[in-house]
Amino acid sequence: MAKYNNAAAIKRADRQVFLDMVCSFRDQMMARFDKCAREGWCGWDGASAGDIKKFKTNLKERLLDNAKRGDWIDVANLAAMLWNLED
Repeated sequence: MAKYNNAAAIKRADRQVFLDMVCSFRDQMMARFDKCAREGWCGWDGASAGDIKKFKTNLKERLLDNAKRGDWIDVANLAAMLWNLED
């Protein structure tokens, strides 16, 4: 068996594996968002200016709780919500 040493091909393969992983994770995030929206969870992007600090604190606490439980999809979704609320 010949040794595989084509660095460019390996980099392309590694990149594709990474992109596939990111797309799979994105799909799971979107499915969770959709499920929660269908269950009535909404308003994450509509906090009033006066409530935004409290709202962001609540999101951060929920993110940490989900991280402790190992629910990485919810961690990512909560991080996305926080990212969206940044100025």
